[in-house]
Amino acid sequence: MWAAAKASGAQYVVSGNTRDYPSSQTDGRLIYEGIEYLGGDAFLALLAGGVE
Repeated sequence: MWAAAKASGAQYVVSGNTRDYPSSQTDGRLIYEGIEYLGGDAFLALLAGGVE
């Protein structure tokens, strides 16, 4: 999934499969090589402007 996201220039991977998420950064975000991993609820909140 990460390879497809990287190849397409995606900013986010949205998945409920948290065991494949990268380790947390110091700010708590889950980012690997510039791509942030989010669950569905967090992504919807981001779209709604609630989380950045």
